[in-house]
Amino acid sequence: GSGEDRTVYAVGGAAASPVTAFVTTDTNSAPNAGQARVRVVQLSPTAGSVDVFITAAGADLATATPSAAGLTYRGVSGYASLAAGTY
Repeated sequence: GSGEDRTVYAVGGAAASPVTAFVTTDTNSAPNAGQARVRVVQLSPTAGSVDVFITAAGADLATATPSAAGLTYRGVSGYASLAAGTY
C-alpha cells in the first residue's frame, strides 16, 4: 500500500532460469540506541530449509539457538534487535 517501505530482490537467472522479483514489506522503525535491527531472507532455491545463527564470533553452534529456524525458499524471518558488536 501507499507509504509502505519495500525491498525488491531479483531472484533466479541461474541455469537459464528466468529472473523474477521477490518483494518484502519492511518495518523500518528506528532501533533503540546502540542497537541494529536485522532480518534474513532465504533466496536460495537449492539450499532447502536453513537455520540462521546470529552469535558472537567463534561461538559453538552446537549449543546455540537459531535466530531464524527452518527458513525455506523465499522465507523471511522476523526482525531481530542486536546490540552493537561483532557477530
